Amino acid sequence: MSIILVSHNLGIVEQIADRVLVMYAGHTVEEGIVKDILEKPIHPYTKALLSAIPTLEDNVNEELSTIAGQVPTPDKFPKGCRFFDRCEFRKSQSDDFQEKCRQEIPKWHHKSDDHFVRCHKI
Repeated sequence: MSIILVSHNLGIVEQIADRVLVMYAGHTVEEGIVKDILEKPIHPYTKALLSAIPTLEDNVNEELSTIAGQVPTPDKFPKGCRFFDRCEFRKSQSDDFQEKCRQEIPKWHHKSDDHFVRCHKI
């Protein structure tokens, strides 16, 4: 039996699911076994999403981590990677690299037996 659970609550996903698809603006950006994705995220969005989860050890005086910017509306999606405008990784890259991110949808990269990611930085 299969169940599709759509959630931003990765704690629930960790407890219920065996596999996870991380999506951003309608595109899957990372896929794999839940433990692998949560322990070794590769895509910049997955990393940012996980860093935004508060823990019991967090200092109550510290601000929570957030992902800068906003999800674009469908009519403003970049031609390439949909995370382009919010991606911290691409900001430190060359103009040529940034143009590739802006113009080309990243291909799937097989990182391990059951871990796939869609990003030009890989």
